[in-house]
Amino acid sequence: MKSIKKLLEPGRIGNIELKNRVIYSAMDLRSTDGHGHMSPEAVTSFVERAKHGVGLVSLPGAYAWQNPGVPHGKTISLESDDFIPPLAEAARRAHEAGAKVMIQIGARGTRIEGSVSANTGPTAMRFGYEPIIPRELSIEEIQQRVEWFGDREAGIDIVEIHACTGKLLSMFLSPYSNHRTDIYGGSTENRTRFLREVIANMKKKAGDDYPLSVRLTVNDLVPGGIDKEEGLA
Repeated sequence: MKSIKKLLEPGRIGNIELKNRVIYSAMDLRSTDGHGHMSPEAVTSFVERAKHGVGLVSLPGAYAWQNPGVPHGKTISLESDDFIPPLAEAARRAHEAGAKVMIQIGARGTRIEGSVSANTGPTAMRFGYEPIIPRELSIEEIQQRVEWFGDREAGIDIVEIHACTGKLLSMFLSPYSNHRTDIYGGSTENRTRFLREVIANMKKKAGDDYPLSVRLTVNDLVPGGIDKEEGLA
């Protein structure tokens, strides 16, 4: 009972005060308009979750950019300001319901259908069960992608960076998928460089006091991947 009482007490993430410590995590609602915009139905569904007493509710995962020639499908895009109005409406209505709002931002590396060239990663090697060998990103392309993170604003309280489950940032973090020999590969410091530069870029654009969260894989559970000791470090 004591732990439940604590769960319902006010909490804080950075400079954001939450009315309680209950969080509705990012769920893919799969109800966009098919072109990267959050649909009216998805906005309504999101707001309904905010109405039921949670302190923080997270928008579905969104991509910081869209790979050329790849359809949006059911994912939300942050490629341009054109995609912001429904997200801003969702945030405004969730605030009216008494909840703070977080958005999860990530980037796809592999598992992109219909375009071999759009599949990219730290190293040109087959990744997991995927048949397509991704194209190795150049240093210039990595730095361009760093800039693409954090380019939008929609009245959202917290950003969570998606750096897990085999998406692009986690591919760079893991020695299983990152065999580079430049500044983005090799040591733990180098493999975390992409993610650390994304965080620094977001802080530069949003301010040092803007709260950021990182969803991180601590143990890849595959031979040659991140183990528990490195994950904790």
